[in-house]
Amino acid sequence: QKFEAGTPNIAGAIGLKAAMEYLEEIGLEDIHEHDLRISEKIREGLEDIDSIKVLSPEDSILASFYSETVHSHDLAEVLNQKDVAVRAGNHCAQPQHQDLDLAGTVRASPYLYNTEEDVEKLLEAVREAQNIF
Repeated sequence: QKFEAGTPNIAGAIGLKAAMEYLEEIGLEDIHEHDLRISEKIREGLEDIDSIKVLSPEDSILASFYSETVHSHDLAEVLNQKDVAVRAGNHCAQPQHQDLDLAGTVRASPYLYNTEEDVEKLLEAVREAQNIF
């Protein structure tokens, strides 16, 4: 302990315990099933939009996709302006993006707090971006 500088992150430890108790109360399996269900709705909705290609496998919680007509960063910016939070770029997988000949992809990462209304908001924003570009 002589090399430990300052006070330990006590608040962080207490917060971590509270977060773990919260998740356990809901049920980790229930959270996982919810995430899979929301992700499936995202993938199915994206597959119905022209020029959108979904890369994520069916059993993935993440929804990684790209547009054949809109750059991933432009698409993410339109989504951001519609209050839809996604990530765009190479996602620490540049060799894979090069193999796929993609400049980048967009990734939606749904979780416990996301709803079917959020899915519809995402899909509508993607459609609007397609129309803009």
